[in-house]
Amino acid sequence: MERNQQQENGQQYADVLLTQPQDAGQEQRWQQIPPQYAQYPPQPVKQPGHGAAVASLVLGIIGVALFWFIYVSAILGLIGFCMAIVAKKNGNKEAKTIAGLILSLIALLIGGGLWVYSIITIREAANQINWNSILNEILK
Repeated sequence: MERNQQQENGQQYADVLLTQPQDAGQEQRWQQIPPQYAQYPPQPVKQPGHGAAVASLVLGIIGVALFWFIYVSAILGLIGFCMAIVAKKNGNKEAKTIAGLILSLIALLIGGGLWVYSIITIREAANQINWNSILNEILK
């Protein structure tokens, strides 16, 4: 066996293994054995709806973390909840889907609850103000 390096067009190729034929009756020709390439391990198959599951999880986490921004939390929770349902309908059975669904639902309930509470509080505060006396003071 002999190793031979080839250069072609300025590019250097890996060593090529050359062997002599085994039959003595054949003329002595050198055969080139093709190089062996590394085999990569098989890649894991992603479940359908994987992207929607990850998106719902991320939106749920951000929605819960930013609960004091009432509108942001409610909107992110709603979008994350819808994404989790889409992932579930596509057949995704990963734990990310359930976690995204739960976190998005929590963000939606907290944001929506605070939104309703703020509207009720503002309405009650507005009802307690004596608008007639304020208008009379302004118009004097």
